[in-house]
Amino acid sequence: FNIFNLVDTALKGDLGYTYKILTGLRAEGVEPGALIWALSREIRQLAAMKLLIETGQSTQQAMRQYRVWNNRQQITGSALKRSSSNQLNNLIQKLALADQMMKGMAPGNTWDQLEQISLSLAGAKLPC
Repeated sequence: FNIFNLVDTALKGDLGYTYKILTGLRAEGVEPGALIWALSREIRQLAAMKLLIETGQSTQQAMRQYRVWNNRQQITGSALKRSSSNQLNNLIQKLALADQMMKGMAPGNTWDQLEQISLSLAGAKLPC
């Protein structure tokens, strides 16, 4: 398993495999900071593209502006259709909290937070 597989699987909307990869990464001892970085990068880009789409640009135009590779356009488009701006912004806030948890600046379990974020990105409807 690797971090980029996790992100791609979540973008595809595959809840089961997203969970399997995440638990595998945790068992392998992957640093949560690397996951926070990868998820943050992807979710921030999705949020920016979603804003462009909501202001009238097509999904293709938004993906072109953010230079989404051809081989990632289908999964990125799927995630954009599944997500709202509010959901994406909420995930960005949850990533910031996960970062604080990892650094001992906030209570909670970083891996539990990453699980919620990853599954939400994959399309799970989880409580806030």
